[in-house]
Amino acid sequence: MRSVWQIFALVFSGSLIYAVLRYNIFGDVSWNHFPLYVINKVFALSGFLLLIISSLITQLKSRKGWFRFLKGGMDMLGFGSFVLIIIHVFLSLSILQPEYFSKFYGADGKLNLIGELSMLFGGLGLAMMWMVNRFFSLSGTINQKPESRQQFKKLINLAIIAGFMHTLIMGINSWLTPSAWYGYLPPITLLVALVFLLWTWVILFVKQKIN
Repeated sequence: MRSVWQIFALVFSGSLIYAVLRYNIFGDVSWNHFPLYVINKVFALSGFLLLIISSLITQLKSRKGWFRFLKGGMDMLGFGSFVLIIIHVFLSLSILQPEYFSKFYGADGKLNLIGELSMLFGGLGLAMMWMVNRFFSLSGTINQKPESRQQFKKLINLAIIAGFMHTLIMGINSWLTPSAWYGYLPPITLLVALVFLLWTWVILFVKQKIN
């Protein structure tokens, strides 16, 4: 359990340091917006990273002692990710307005296509994570039936894909202009995309070699 908390603390603190450096130190975001705007990005990034870590622990079957210990804390990491993402959703809704997210809105003041698609995939990802924690992780059915184990993995995969699409739609336009990045630090949406690509590579090509 101690290792699980260490992973949680490392991921969250790393996300916090990166967000502060990018937006408050090198960027032009006022410290007045640290409590919601910046912290919201910390919850989003750390929640996605914990979901990726939980998924990899689920997918891989290493028999090493340290890995078995982490596998025992897999539910805690997944649940921690779920909690962080829920907080991210509530914080996002509290500041979802053109003054904060101008790229999500059209001239009529309504959400544009980018805004609606991004919100759609974000909602789908949250729904998948809710089902994982409601019907599998916390109930323990994943440890009892092989079919439940497969459904568990599929839902996590769908949640990760939805989270990637959520960030891809909102951030891809900023990925191709590194000269505009605060302190030349990549946008958090790009970090999420790179982590997603790494996860995909491990699942498709590395998992069989390790297992």
